[in-house]
Amino acid sequence: MPLPQTLRLKRGGELRTLGDAGRFALDRYGSVIKSEGVEHMLDLLLRAAETGREGDVAAATDQLKHTLMASREI
Repeated sequence: MPLPQTLRLKRGGELRTLGDAGRFALDRYGSVIKSEGVEHMLDLLLRAAETGREGDVAAATDQLKHTLMASREI
């Protein structure tokens, strides 16, 4: 499922789909929750993957973008 916007990573690569975002989150954050923001982002990604609803995907994308900007990944 495509994200509402493509997120370009500073280290190279792009997150275009919900699958890309999920793989990135697992690679980057693994099973260790580093903050409430990361935990919230992961929860939203899971919900979007489960429901496929446009609003859930948009919310997950917004939180992912916020998390990536805060960690200077984008």
